[in-house]
Amino acid sequence: MDDARPFLQPLSAAQLGIWLALEIAEDTANYNIAEYIEIHGPIDSGLFERALDQVISESQTLHLRFETGDGGLAQFIGPIPHRSLVKIDFSAAPDPRAAAESWMRSELSRPIELKRDPAFCYALLCLESDHYLWYQRYHHIIQDGYGAALIAQRLAGVYSALAEERRPEDSPFGSLGALLSADASYRVSDDFRRDQAYWTARFADRPEPVTLVEGPPAAACGIVRRTLHPPDSVLDELRSVARSAGATWPQVIIAAMAAYTHLFTASDNIILGLPVLARIGGAARRVPAMMSNVLPLRLHVRPDMTFRDLVKQAAGEARHVLRHQRYRSEALRRDLQWAGTQRRLYGPSVNIMAFDYELRFAGHPTTTHNLENGPIEDLSLFVYQRSETAGLRFEFKANAALYTDQDLTDHCARFLQVLSAMVSSPEAPVGRLDLLSPEERRQLLIDWNDTAHPVPPATVPALFEAQV
Repeated sequence: MDDARPFLQPLSAAQLGIWLALEIAEDTANYNIAEYIEIHGPIDSGLFERALDQVISESQTLHLRFETGDGGLAQFIGPIPHRSLVKIDFSAAPDPRAAAESWMRSELSRPIELKRDPAFCYALLCLESDHYLWYQRYHHIIQDGYGAALIAQRLAGVYSALAEERRPEDSPFGSLGALLSADASYRVSDDFRRDQAYWTARFADRPEPVTLVEGPPAAACGIVRRTLHPPDSVLDELRSVARSAGATWPQVIIAAMAAYTHLFTASDNIILGLPVLARIGGAARRVPAMMSNVLPLRLHVRPDMTFRDLVKQAAGEARHVLRHQRYRSEALRRDLQWAGTQRRLYGPSVNIMAFDYELRFAGHPTTTHNLENGPIEDLSLFVYQRSETAGLRFEFKANAALYTDQDLTDHCARFLQVLSAMVSSPEAPVGRLDLLSPEERRQLLIDWNDTAHPVPPATVPALFEAQV
């Protein structure tokens, strides 16, 4: 026996789903996820690299290596990577920010060969002596959005401690091996069988979800995007409606998307995609890794029901989803005998990204900018709240093979009208609402400070359970 051979471990259920998707994907770069954190203040690049090296040494998911075993792709925890931080000074460029963003888009669009290439990349980009961007990119098979947030929080803490000549606190990260073992144990447990029974019963009639576009599904092929910044008062209004319905503000947004889909399609049976953490217990939530899941949330929307009643229904359904969130959507597709077909499991999706990103690097404030969350098969609404005191940012992303930029513009405006009606008149019937005229739609988009642009092909997400 070769004692030097690494101990191969099977992929988690979440990783296996990505691996199988990669086998048939036309553009594997769609499975890159990335963001950059804008640091408003000077940074000691040597100290930053030292802090990052420590964080990399602490996170076992960044040590993963892949090779093909008897049962397909397998992984092992290798040595600590010795890959230096990419440092680029763009301060002399005519437009430093544009040059930095161009570099990030290029790096993000590069397909990753898992058995050869590092599955992550970090870069520190200088715009001015007191203005930096920290870029983090991962292959989705090793990391989800929640895991990336854990890495960012730890890096800010370690860098700040070193800058203040303090000893960093002990690493909060848990064991990746324990997380993988718990995942394997779940798949042969009574909890797994109970979750399977719930999902197969809930979808025993094999419903066909409606979506906002005509025609068959299409593989993810580039993204059209529209970003909106609602007034600060919107979050207070959402919370007010949520309190009156015994719900949370994210559930109000979920209900608004269900109401909009109902009004646009005239269908009563609405199935939305709901990204979830798929992490149960404090130990699992301390491990940066790929665990997130997207499950169908099914609602029955009637024209005569009030918006508040729809919010109550959405809150109840969301609680059921979270109770059974570890059951993979890929497994449900197999249970429904939809594996290998183009049948959709859900229509539009709603992803609430309420991670705590009020980060400071040695006292310097930051702004977080999402780049890509993974493949977009249909239409997704991402809602960002980076701290308790921050306002909301809405980002609509759609599969460019199915939606044009104008399509997305129109959907954004009509959705905002539904959301506005819901918070202003929660007792009104859903079916009473007429959708916008072109003039009203244009005015609403202007009022909400829209910034829109299609993005090139490149590239899931997570939901804080306490806020769903």
